[in-house]
Amino acid sequence: MKKVNLFFAFILLLFISVDAQTVKKLRALGDEAYKAHHYKSAIEYYQLADGKEPKNTEFKFKLAESYRHSFRYAEAEKNYHAVAQSNSKDHPLAMFYYALTQKMNNKYQDAIKSFDAFIQTSSTEKFNDKELFREQANIEKAGCVLAIDRSSLPFRQHNFRMLPTPVNSSFNDYAAFPFDEDKSIVITSGRIESEGKGEDTQIGENYTDCFRFKGDSSNWSELKLTDDFDKTNQSFHEGTGSFNSNFTKYYFTRCDGPDCSIFYTKLVNGKWAEPTKLNASINTTGSESKHPSLSITGDTIFFISNRPGGHGMNDIYWSVSKGEDNWGLARNAGNKVNTKFNEASPFFLSKEKILVFASQGHAGYGGFDIFLAKNFETIPENIGKPFNSEVDDMYFAIGIKKGYISSNRPGGLGNFDIYSFDIESEKSIIADLEKIATSQIDSVAQSPASDIAGATDRELGQVSTFNMAGYKSLTITGTLYDCITGKPIEGIEVLLVDEGGEVSKMTTSNGNGQFRYTSIPLDQRYRVIVKGKSTTMLDVQKLCVKDLKVDGFKEVGVTSKFENIYFDFDQSSLRPEATKTLDALSEMCKANSAIQIEIDAYTDFIGTDQYNDGLSKLRGEATFKYLLQKGTDRTSLVVIAKGEKSPAAPNETPVGRQLNRRVEFIIKGAELKPIASTYIIEPKSTLYSLAKKYGITVDELKKLNGLTNDHIETYRPLRVPSGNMLDTSLTATPKKDGSNTLLVTTTYVVKNGDTIFSIAVANNMTVERLIELNNINGTFIKPGQLLKLEPR
Repeated sequence: MKKVNLFFAFILLLFISVDAQTVKKLRALGDEAYKAHHYKSAIEYYQLADGKEPKNTEFKFKLAESYRHSFRYAEAEKNYHAVAQSNSKDHPLAMFYYALTQKMNNKYQDAIKSFDAFIQTSSTEKFNDKELFREQANIEKAGCVLAIDRSSLPFRQHNFRMLPTPVNSSFNDYAAFPFDEDKSIVITSGRIESEGKGEDTQIGENYTDCFRFKGDSSNWSELKLTDDFDKTNQSFHEGTGSFNSNFTKYYFTRCDGPDCSIFYTKLVNGKWAEPTKLNASINTTGSESKHPSLSITGDTIFFISNRPGGHGMNDIYWSVSKGEDNWGLARNAGNKVNTKFNEASPFFLSKEKILVFASQGHAGYGGFDIFLAKNFETIPENIGKPFNSEVDDMYFAIGIKKGYISSNRPGGLGNFDIYSFDIESEKSIIADLEKIATSQIDSVAQSPASDIAGATDRELGQVSTFNMAGYKSLTITGTLYDCITGKPIEGIEVLLVDEGGEVSKMTTSNGNGQFRYTSIPLDQRYRVIVKGKSTTMLDVQKLCVKDLKVDGFKEVGVTSKFENIYFDFDQSSLRPEATKTLDALSEMCKANSAIQIEIDAYTDFIGTDQYNDGLSKLRGEATFKYLLQKGTDRTSLVVIAKGEKSPAAPNETPVGRQLNRRVEFIIKGAELKPIASTYIIEPKSTLYSLAKKYGITVDELKKLNGLTNDHIETYRPLRVPSGNMLDTSLTATPKKDGSNTLLVTTTYVVKNGDTIFSIAVANNMTVERLIELNNINGTFIKPGQLLKLEPR
């Protein structure tokens, strides 16, 4: 076959350089490669022919087919569309495959319309298996509806990620099965190192072999032992295998040409024996058997076969052992699991009695999706995101804490790649906020997520992807509720996670289930994640999101800093003066519900990074809880634990360390001036000396700091007035348009000799405004009277 491929390449070069009535010959060579399933060569010939006769639908349709069989769905969609638009009666399936590739390119809304068009027009067409294609079109359409409907659901994160090299390569890598307590896996791959002597003409790769690797989520290496495991690999396709529960037997598929059978090898005295073909109950003459998987007890084997008597093209079968791999009569898993189309890669969860498998015949997000079926008696359930995508997802297998699937989703190293996941997960993804330079956003901004998905033809994580091109910041809001009861859920942590996987910010849902992030900077990709009780992929998702809305802004939102609060060494409890600051902050937030307070919590540098990260989190939580107790809405508060990062002062002195044990407040949506300053008490200072220094009475200073006695400690924080600011009052002043603007006022204590005029001039106010603000009757004031002032 390799010699034939070289011949194709030689002829291709010849026709590139010689241009003399070559279309007919190019088409003939393309047809020859197409019939041999050598789609890579067929694409090259048909592309040349298409360049010379772009309106010829004959080889344009075969070009589209070659792209589809090569998993190049974007190119396939383009060519199917051209054929479908030509209204040619010679290719009635062009519209079906156009719709299918639209679906596999994540264009669900468009795919629904195209499937409807195929269903309608096919009623008058004549072609083979018409009713089967119409049935499949309805199933694929139902899958599109399912994907759109589930776009309003968060999906559990499960630490889902693509494995790095050398596990994944530029070739097809799939069917990972864990062993050695999740420390190792065996996979199937068509990489260049495989021992298969032939070439898979469909995808242009070597025959597949079984490869073993050891490692963890980020660091892997090939596992090479002198245990003769390589006996599984010969001059054929080998792979898609699984171990028994004590890893003394390995069952795998071997395909010699079109014939696939199931073999096994035993570990004897530390060496793997020559593989043995399973009996005729499993491997029947004239049909394929593949994808073996054992129950945990080892007495039941599940596999795929296209033998006569099934429900569809490839069905799931199971057989019970009579002992020593003497397998009994194979039984079909039934028509609730099996469909008229293809099922693949069964995996049985013995404890839960759940069959996990891949199928093209049940409504799914893409081509093959992964499904769950209990006892073969229930309608299979789509396992959903992140396991299923718009393309093909197969070969589900789990170990103790880790699991694996294989997928040809975008972003991989080869066609199929291996992805790992944690069996349990406490986090669910609401949305991806990801830069997509090629999409248009103007019509998308300030739209519900479901509309965004339709407008951009992409999903936002589970919900939609917001194109941030041309915008400097965005705000995201939504409502969390119980999927079963429909009631809003309060107090759910909503995390903003950066592209490195680190939690950037945290907020919580309020009593109405609402959450929001205001003025998110567009410096990187973000994910919005909800945090709940740890569950497995088998548990029913109970948390739903609705009214998800992303607003983009072409200017950075107004931000300002509020007064800091400080903590004692190694403590997270609030100091008295801190509660006075938080009281003022709460009042400010109540006066303007549109603002958001970012609570940035820090520590000094004493202790480990890990300890200080935890301590700063406790300080942020203490601040957060106090503001909640004062009636601040949860959606107005965002917490960021920053540990010892970004010190405000050098850590080498007691004063510097005290200034670093702080919480800073970033106010988004309002410009404010500090209402007080912080003074770190020096040795020998007293309340009397400090009151005199700042021109206020001792009682006023005690009130400003929430002190009940005259005792103060060296190197502790003390609030002192910023100018004449002793307290804060906030009101919402109506505008003509009915909206509110935030008015921040400070309190001034009238002194002997003060007049309305002198106070107004000193604070850059008019006499009329000072009288209006304080509702003074006339101009009479007296010493000790409190007046509201607007900050300068």
